[in-house]
Amino acid sequence: DKPKDYFKNANGILRSQNIQYITINKKFLKEVRVERTKNFIEKYIAYEDKYEDEYLVAYKIGKIRQE
Repeated sequence: DKPKDYFKNANGILRSQNIQYITINKKFLKEVRVERTKNFIEKYIAYEDKYEDEYLVAYKIGKIRQE
């Protein structure tokens, strides 16, 4: 298995733990880290909605994609 294969399980894991939102607090991370984290989430995690302002980024976790 390649590492990226494990990320396919992300939504299932988040849902099984009843995690509905992922938030990134921009105040405590360098800008490059915020961008990398956003890119990771947007590539590997299905989300229904996204909110962003000068302080944080929040993603509402989506339903598990059926393949």
